[in-house]
Amino acid sequence: MLANADAVDETIGLGFLVFMKVQSLFYSLFAASAAAKMSQPLADQRPLQLSDHALPKDMVSVGEHCAPIKNAINYPAICEHWKPLSSKVAEVMPHVDMLAVVGGDHSIETGVLRGLAKENGGKPVPVVYFDGHADINSPKTSPSGNVHGMPLWFALKENNIDPKLLTYVAMRHPDPGEVALLHKLKILVYSVADVRKRGAKTIADEMKARFGENLHVSFDVDVFDESLVPGTGTPEPKGLTRAEGLEMVEVLAPKSLSLVEVDPERDMDNKTIRLGNEVLLRAAKGHKTVGLISAGSHLGQTHPGPEKAPEAILKSGLLDQLKRQGATVAQHVVPPPRPLVVH
Repeated sequence: MLANADAVDETIGLGFLVFMKVQSLFYSLFAASAAAKMSQPLADQRPLQLSDHALPKDMVSVGEHCAPIKNAINYPAICEHWKPLSSKVAEVMPHVDMLAVVGGDHSIETGVLRGLAKENGGKPVPVVYFDGHADINSPKTSPSGNVHGMPLWFALKENNIDPKLLTYVAMRHPDPGEVALLHKLKILVYSVADVRKRGAKTIADEMKARFGENLHVSFDVDVFDESLVPGTGTPEPKGLTRAEGLEMVEVLAPKSLSLVEVDPERDMDNKTIRLGNEVLLRAAKGHKTVGLISAGSHLGQTHPGPEKAPEAILKSGLLDQLKRQGATVAQHVVPPPRPLVVH
């Protein structure tokens, strides 16, 4: 039986400094163990039930109830945004070969995953999470209180993600509380070193074989090395190369993809916007009908730039490029709620 998440949260307060000192070594060992486990046949791994990991009972303000939560900045407004976003995802998915959701910061992911699960008969879909960070902090463990670092935690609370159907790629900077939770949930991780050693295509093929066609990719541009993405809020060094990231997305050929954390106000010569465009084009390659949902929101973090990302990406010629690939595009917009109120 896995440890209760409340117990995990309580130990974080006492052991925070210890975690900070051992995080790098511990996480390296954990990632290596996860990569090794990935090679085991799926049937040999015990299915992990969410009942094995009881989530804090005081976190009742999810789903339809958007009351403030301590240390979850802007949560009521973010929660309200999840409602129309999840509805739009569930509405569009049955009518397209591939769905692209363009954020916005990563707080939108909870709404995306809710919509995907709803369209999938209430069952979570497999998720490959490209990100330099883990994004699985709870409000208790988050150092910042920014909800763009919590979307997977809220998705777990809503039963819209299954840990055994979640895999990270190129995560490099988890927070201490996240390391503990990742370890307890035994979530699989492919490090940048794994990608370099085994090859991007080999790893993508492995994930594709494991998860099948109904696959969602959540793509934060900070999964790339910081030199490639000046236009993002929390860049990380030693990330994926352009070739690695694009090849993996193309091989995975996801049924849906969310592109997040592009910040046009921080960008230099549209470098990040163009790379984000390439990610979307690779994901949509070979698809005849593409649904495109613009969901710009910066509510999950402190800088307003990500709210402008969908418009900037569309202006960069994405629609014409998709059409040249042979796709018919259906556009939709799910704006964040107004006014913005910080809680």
